[in-house]
Amino acid sequence: MLSAALEFTATHAPHECGHIVVLFARNKAGIAPEGLVFYPSRLALDGNQGVLEVTTTLLTEEDCTALAAGAVGELLSTGHYDLGRTLDDRDQIERLCGQPLENFILEANATIQENLSFFNLLVLRVSAKMTSFFVELFSIPLAKWDELPETMPIFSLDEIRQTYEQAQ
Repeated sequence: MLSAALEFTATHAPHECGHIVVLFARNKAGIAPEGLVFYPSRLALDGNQGVLEVTTTLLTEEDCTALAAGAVGELLSTGHYDLGRTLDDRDQIERLCGQPLENFILEANATIQENLSFFNLLVLRVSAKMTSFFVELFSIPLAKWDELPETMPIFSLDEIRQTYEQAQ
């Protein structure tokens, strides 16, 4: 279970931290108090059970860069990004502005580069919490996931704020 949690965290933490850094850098009020959460009963667009998501206020066309930042976070941490993991981001960008995710990659990268210390520290802290969380979660049989709470918090807005302040 540890190896599965580590493998999952290695790509998902940088992806979600990319979203967080751009949302927080551009609009500190855009992230809901719950921060990063896991929805065990939702089905991801790539077919996997469970959805990891940064809870936000209503997204607008101005948030397309933050949506693309997940791919940039993966790219910076692993050297590539998973097309399957970006399906939801692509879908949201298409609905919001009718453009492809790739149109927002350069701007997302620039914002993360401007906040690189925050991004790196956030990835470390989120990865630690996600690993512990998913080691425990992966020990529960998938058939029992419907008994889990609808929303499972991983990293709150307060923790994001503390990380940002410490990275400055």
